[in-house]
Amino acid sequence: MTEQRTTWGLIRYFPHRGSVGFGGPAVLLGCMQRDLVERRGWFTKDEYIKGLALSQLAPGPLAAQLAICLGYCHGGIWGATAVGVAFVVPSFLMTVTLGASTGGDSSRCEMTPSSRRARSACGPRPTA
Repeated sequence: MTEQRTTWGLIRYFPHRGSVGFGGPAVLLGCMQRDLVERRGWFTKDEYIKGLALSQLAPGPLAAQLAICLGYCHGGIWGATAVGVAFVVPSFLMTVTLGASTGGDSSRCEMTPSSRRARSACGPRPTA
């Protein structure tokens, strides 16, 4: 264990995981288990698995629900709120920044011919 588990430590950990963590919930959950259970020792495997089970019952993104649950296990309502905000705000700010870069005008987002072909390839197709 590198440092003792604190609410502040959880708040410092989750913005990074929420902003650069990608690959879907399975990857995020695996990274969180490796970091929080195996490397840092902030949670036992049993605590993590119970948190994961509870998170699967709640609607919404699984990784964010697990982060909030772990924050609650450590710091109650305040911990859950702080960790939830720390996990979600970085990606929210990136989305707002990208949206604002167009000035709210989606017509300014011109697609290249190759991206147009890729988008049309992903569209719905009739099946026979």
